Amino acid sequence: MARVSVRQMQGDKRVIVAVVSCTHLGSRFQQITALNRFLQYAKGRGAKAILHCGDVVDGPLQMHQDIVHAQFIHTYDTQRDYAVAVLPDLGIPWYFVSGNHDDAYLRNAGGEIVQDICERRKDFHYLARNTGYVQMGNVTIELTHPHMSGAYADSYRLQKHIEALSPERKPNVVCMGNFHKAAHVDYRNVVGLMVPAFQSQTPWMASKGIRSIVGGLILEFGMETKGLAPSYRVEWVIERVPLTDDWQNFVRRGK
Repeated sequence: MARVSVRQMQGDKRVIVAVVSCTHLGSRFQQITALNRFLQYAKGRGAKAILHCGDVVDGPLQMHQDIVHAQFIHTYDTQRDYAVAVLPDLGIPWYFVSGNHDDAYLRNAGGEIVQDICERRKDFHYLARNTGYVQMGNVTIELTHPHMSGAYADSYRLQKHIEALSPERKPNVVCMGNFHKAAHVDYRNVVGLMVPAFQSQTPWMASKGIRSIVGGLILEFGMETKGLAPSYRVEWVIERVPLTDDWQNFVRRGK
């Protein structure tokens, strides 16, 4: 479990964090301009950390049969170096779990690319593969990235995940990536948040009838679990019109 510095939070009763997921760096459908805008806005709102719920990169060519046409960089090394170069350093820590696209590199005895990325930046902190925890005061936040398809109801996977949490490991907040959707449930005394993506709909997604909501969220909460402090506020920041060919503006940064 990663723990945000007590010294950094000293005197604070409430904290603000930015939550993102599914950046799919290396994809021609990445929305990195929107990501940068969102993170700058979150920092201006007072965010003390950035939580990333997986699928940092777009992954290897084995992901989908047409992914070679949907990527502008294709290898482990180039996607790793691109992520290190283009994810902004805002002077606040990032916390990462990996997603299914990241972990696809393990199929051919490849490396854990998110861990590799985090080892190259002092502001990056790797939690775990797929599911990890951040502790802020007395509040535990779970970052998770299920390896499964979505459901008709956007909140279904989120609710089923919370139902399956064991009592001894039940967090206060669950932030779930993978599904490229925005959903919010308050269930079994857990705040459940399905986090949108910073990748617009790809041709493969369109062929499967899968939507992709572009954006992130800002979470403000009390760091105690008794009294009024546990109250929380969620601000959704959604890009209603994704940019076309946004990747072209950020190719050189990864070289």
